[in-house]
This record gives sequence, C-alpha cells and structure tokens, in this order.
Amino acid sequence: MTVLPDVLILEILSRLDGRALCCLAHCSRALYVFSHVPDLWRALSVARFRRNQTQGGGDSSSFRFVRTWKETWLTAEGIIPPLPAQSETASSPTRAGKVEEKKGGSTCIEAASSATPLYAFGTHGALRPISVSGLYSDLIFRAWLSATVVIDEAAWCARDNIPRVSDLDAAQFRTQYELRRRPVVLTGLAQSWPALAHWDTSYLASVHGAACVQAFDEYLGALDVPLSAYLEYATTCVTDERPLYVFEPSIEKSAPALLDDFTVPPHFSEDLFSLLGDEARPDYRWLLVGPARTGTNFHVDPNHTAAWNTVLRGRKKWIMFPPDQLPPGVHVESDGRVVQADSPAEWMVRYYASLQEQQRGSGIGAASSSPPISSSLECVCGPGDTVYIPDGWWHMVINLEPTVALTQNYVSTANVQRVRRYLATRDPPHMTFAGDANTQEKFEAALKAKRPDLAVEPPVRKPVSIWAGVSASAASTTAAVSGDGNGNGGDGMKKDSVAVVGAVQQHQHQYCMSERNSSEGKERSAAGVTFSFGF
Repeated sequence: MTVLPDVLILEILSRLDGRALCCLAHCSRALYVFSHVPDLWRALSVARFRRNQTQGGGDSSSFRFVRTWKETWLTAEGIIPPLPAQSETASSPTRAGKVEEKKGGSTCIEAASSATPLYAFGTHGALRPISVSGLYSDLIFRAWLSATVVIDEAAWCARDNIPRVSDLDAAQFRTQYELRRRPVVLTGLAQSWPALAHWDTSYLASVHGAACVQAFDEYLGALDVPLSAYLEYATTCVTDERPLYVFEPSIEKSAPALLDDFTVPPHFSEDLFSLLGDEARPDYRWLLVGPARTGTNFHVDPNHTAAWNTVLRGRKKWIMFPPDQLPPGVHVESDGRVVQADSPAEWMVRYYASLQEQQRGSGIGAASSSPPISSSLECVCGPGDTVYIPDGWWHMVINLEPTVALTQNYVSTANVQRVRRYLATRDPPHMTFAGDANTQEKFEAALKAKRPDLAVEPPVRKPVSIWAGVSASAASTTAAVSGDGNGNGGDGMKKDSVAVVGAVQQHQHQYCMSERNSSEGKERSAAGVTFSFGF
C-alpha cells in the first residue's frame, strides 16, 4: 500500500459496501485506519437513507444520526441495536477527537472518545479504540483537524470592514450600494418580523418538526429529513468535518406557515424572476439551519443573481471578494469546476491566518501585478442583521454558533442585463446555472411581455464549438464528482453510486492543490501521527 497515494486508496475503498469495509479493517493497520475515514461512512449512510426514501415512496422518517457515520450505518442496517432516545440517556455527546503531544514531538490523534460506547461489526460488545502509530496521512489529518477545530473568534472576527448602516431607505440603498455592486449590512430591516422573535430551534422543532427539509452536503447533495430529526443530529454531530446544513428551498411546501413570519424588505422587493411565476422560476428562497462550523464554501451565486441574507438566531462570519479576484486557496478548472478546501472550517484553518498577514502587509492600492489581497470584505452578522451580496461576488460563510437564517436571491434592474447575458452564454463558467433548459427563453419572453423596456438589447450568445462539446462530455465521465462547488442554487442531488465516491474524489483535487501551493504536507508528515479509531 505504500506505493499508492492516499486519495487512490480512498477512491478504491469508496467503491466497497459497509460490510466489506468492516472486514477490510481486520487485514492490516493501514487498512484499519483508512477503512474508518468518516467520509466513506457518511456517503454510505446518505446512500442508505436515500434508498429507504425511494423504496418507501418518499418517506424521510428513517433518518437518524447515531454519534458517528459508521455507527449510523451499522444501526440503519440492523447490525447493532439502536441507541435509546436522547431523553432516555444521560450521556452527552463529546467531541470525538483530541491531540496529545508524545515524547519526541510526535502527535497522537485519538479519533473517538473513550467515554463513547463502540461496537464491532457483527457484535454487540463494546470495544476500545485500536492505536496505530507510525502511519502518516495529511489527507486524514486535515479532515480530523477541521472536525475538531475550535472557532477562534478573536482572530476570525477581528476584521469587520463591510459597512453597517441603519435607517437606509430603498432609494438610498439602490444608489449607494446596489448600482455600485458593493456589499453592505443593513440593520433593523427584520425588527418587526415574527420570525426574529420566534424562530429558535425549540420553536421550529415543536411547531414544524414534522416538516421535511433538505439537509445539504457540499459534495453528496441534499437528503430529505424531518426537521426534528435534523435538529437532533445538529446537537450530536461533533465528529463531523462537514456537518449537514439545512438548505430548504421550498418553505411554501414544507412549512407554509413560516411565510407569514417575514416580509421581503422593500430594498429587495423588485424581483424580475418573479415574472416567470412560482413554478417556472429557479429556486430562490432558502431556510438555513445549522450548528457551528456549517456554512458554504466560496462560490458565486447562480445566474448572476444578487442576494440578501437575514440572521434570525446565532452569528455568521462572511468573507467576500470582488468578481475579478479569486479567493486564496480557490482554483477554477478549465471546465468551471471550483476546487478548494472541503469545508469552510478547513479553509479558515489553512488560509485565513496567512490572508490576515498579507492584508496587514499590503494596503489597498499597493503596487502588484494582481488585485490587492486586502480588497476582501468581511463582517459578522447577528440576529436582525441583513447582509447584501452583490451579483458576481465570491463569498464564503461559516456559522460561529448554531444559526437560523433566511436568504433570497433576486434579479433587479441593477443586474438584469448581466443575468440575461449569463443565461445566454453561461459565462463565467464557475458560476452555477439554476433552472431548466428553457429558463433563458422563458425569461426573455416574460421580459418582452411585461417589461419590454428591459429587453430592447438582446444578449450576445457565445458560439459553442462542437469539439468543445465533445471534450466537455469526455471530461464529465472522468472528472471527479464534487457537487456544484457552490452550495447554492439547485439541490445537488446525485445517484447513489456517484454519491458514495463524490466526496472522496474531491480530496484528490484538494491534495493536488495543497501539494502545488504549499509545503505544509511535508512539514506535517515529518511530525509523526498516531491514529486511533473506535470500530
């Protein structure tokens, strides 16, 4: 196995079922470690729950997370007995990893708390984790580090340079920010919303717990789960590198009563996509619920739409870059796929400190062959704050604590021509397209019928080479599956067989990126790591 790259080992293992992985763990120390990588079990569990929903006629009630993704899969398969309900047990979830310094400077990683009961495949007895020393893997270490990182608010929240304003009317917002495509935090817009007063997790669980919502993973797509089941998961997913994140696009269907608890602020009331009607327009409104460390990786919102996001509970850290500036650690492939850190937490750990150093060392307008890195804009939004994200801007968000929020994407006269151009050309390629094959034609027809003043100049359609189409088709069959790379727009659903390998294959792009762009892998490998897993 020493001749195989870690990413290749994981890709091979991702094609096995759970029983084969359990058996493989008995074969060697290295296979014991690799067969317990959480991404493998997350993909198997998500695929298992999706099959249940398909076979059960869309029933989402089978979802239940049991401390780790492996234990979740074993329970779902009936291999180990289910745990008592949360209210019946006195045990509380503990973070499933810690780092201890050993003699000689080596680092010991324990991947499961000794207080957590652990089950072997095919038995009901508890097992202690097996300690495996002398095995090095940057790939596994980075995932563990992201899952156990403690949010450093003093460092992560120090930079706050997006303007924060109150008492700004719609006309002032349009001239000062929307037409200029500049981010801004508007305070007080949600002051009268019942949602601001009531939408905590207790209220959502008690009043709307039966509602089926989409719990989203950046690479595996969306899983339909009852809101109450997700909220239980959110309190116990302390071992997750990328916790599932509720990104529910159909509030009017899943919990229509919630629509009475808020109104669109007048600043964003003009929405030209509404001309398409509710059935034809792309997804545009989302309920967002998630624990700390959830969020979305760097992306540009779909179809050149702008967006607003209002926090109702918790706090969100936002980092934005203008359209012409690629964020650090983000790479756009020739086919438009965005390659970056697996999670917002990993990006913060790997890149944010160096970003701060560079921002301190170079002021805006400093002489450089590339845009100044200090042009990033950042803020922290709390309950009642509404942030405006201009179309085309790169942005990332990480929840600093359990958070409930509401967001909408929209098209106004300020960005409608860019939207028309994108729908006609699909350029830039890193921007996500949302809608169906006829969205552009429908939108053009709606504008001509209801807003002919905006449809006077037809958008330029980019010519497409037949060879470009052939190349894209060939690339799509061999390229790694990594979701839409954006976490916004559409549901990101994949077939089960693709979902099982998607997240693991994304690591391959990640690893290549880190090897090209940094030497941290070599430095960490020299330290020495001991892996300890619980099954």
